[in-house]
This record gives sequence, C-alpha cells and structure tokens, in this order.
Amino acid sequence: MNTTTRSENTTGVNGMPGLVLGLVLGLVLGLMVLAGVAAPVGAAVLKAVPGRAVVLPVDGSGVTKVALWFDLSGLAAVRNRVVDEAFVEWTVPGVDPEGYTEFAAYAASETWTAASLARGGAPKVDAEPAATWDIAPRDYARNGGYVRFYLRDLVGRWAAGERGNDGLVVEMADLPGAALGAKLAEPRLVIHYGSGD
Repeated sequence: MNTTTRSENTTGVNGMPGLVLGLVLGLVLGLMVLAGVAAPVGAAVLKAVPGRAVVLPVDGSGVTKVALWFDLSGLAAVRNRVVDEAFVEWTVPGVDPEGYTEFAAYAASETWTAASLARGGAPKVDAEPAATWDIAPRDYARNGGYVRFYLRDLVGRWAAGERGNDGLVVEMADLPGAALGAKLAEPRLVIHYGSGD
C-alpha cells in the first residue's frame, strides 16, 4: 500500500498560502493608492500666530468676530502633498452648555495685520463659509466649549499655492469678545497629509 503524506501551508488565512495572501494585499494597497485612499504620511500642528489672532472691533451686527492666522511657510513637507484632513481646534469660553452657540468660519480674502484691524474694520472674507464645525462637550464651567472647524479644502489650496493664506474670520453669536481675548493663543491648526498627487 502506497501512503503519501501531504503537508498544508497554514501560514495564510483559512488555509490560503502566505504568498497568495501577500499578493492580494499588495494589489489592494496598490488600488487604494491609485484611488487616492492612501494612508496619511505626516502631520503638522500649528498654533495661531501671536499678534495675528485678534478680536475684531464691534460692528453692530451682534456677532463677535475673531481673525486668526496660521503660518504655513515653514511646512515644506506639506507642499505638493494631498491634505487628507485639516481642522482648527479651539476651546472657546462661554459656549452654551447645551451646545446652542452658532459659529461660522470664513476665509479672509485680503492681507491684514493686528494694526490694520485696530484702525477699524475687518478683513474682507469669502461669501460662503470655509468650514463646517462641531462642538465636543467638555467641562463647560472650566473650559468652555471645545470647537472644531473642518477646513480640508481651504488648507489644501493654501498648501498647494492655489490661494493666498490670509487666515480666517470666525464668527460666533452670544459670546462677548472680552472673554475671548485670553484664549486667542489656543487655536491649533492640525493638518494630516498624504503622498504627492
């Protein structure tokens, strides 16, 4: 009687040989890259530039406005990269505990400085908001509301050199500007970027 012993390669999933599994995973990752779904390759976190974070003068609209600017000039790694995600995080004092405070963030469309704003007025902004936003509940008594503004498209255009970086104007209802002054150093721009396109 002839007896043959057969060994099976069980290094794969459900008996699939490891080589075939490696080829399948390589093909899937290749397709993800072609489809623009590659994982981020880097990140950057920037604070609002001192002197370029300003509560704007009261203009009678009933809305408090803050101009913010983040310096992207030192981020050579972001240039010619796909911006996968970009958002500004800010703990804003005085946000309603129920999260009813309304915000809007607009791209500024002209260069400004704190001195030019102190002389009156506000920078010109785009007609449509540049960001969606949400409020993450925190300890409101101590911290106010943790607000995140999502700005991937705008920051992507800044990074690609398609648009000048003139910063943002954030508008908020029912929050006094005096309470915001002490928190102007806290906004952070977080950028996650992928490989070049």
